[in-house]
Amino acid sequence: MEHKNLTILREAFGLSRKELSRRTGIPESSLAMTERGERRLTPERQRCILAALGIDPVTAAEIVSHLEEIRKSMPK
Repeated sequence: MEHKNLTILREAFGLSRKELSRRTGIPESSLAMTERGERRLTPERQRCILAALGIDPVTAAEIVSHLEEIRKSMPK
């Protein structure tokens, strides 16, 4: 999962970084750095985040793809 997708998923689930941090045990500052691309999203952290959201990698990819298509179709 790319770092930008973490932000898309978190926001799609209506979660703040603080809430995702609480659910995952990952420090909020680490989540912020990951979302900005300053820290790599390790497979272990990705699994932890997806578990906290209650989704699997395939579903995550489908959600991100769908939301990106919606954003592209919106008037600028």
